Amino acid sequence: MNAIAFRTNITKLLLDSRKVNWELEDLHEERDVHCDSAPSPEEISRRCLEIQKEWSPRERIKRAGAHGRTATWAPPVVSVCEME
Repeated sequence: MNAIAFRTNITKLLLDSRKVNWELEDLHEERDVHCDSAPSPEEISRRCLEIQKEWSPRERIKRAGAHGRTATWAPPVVSVCEME
């Protein structure tokens, strides 16, 4: 998508959003529904630990950010100022 088409789509979305009748009562009811069903931090931690127990050693390494790449050597960098 080029910049002109993108800008046109954004403009249409902004104009459409201005036409929506936002009722604050509706937003509060929606928030209350989601707040009641949201898990507590303890429940999230417990479930994360349950999931992590099922990981293989390879999966654990992958999730830790090590992808089996070996470190590569690079020559030392010397500043021109240090050469004088």
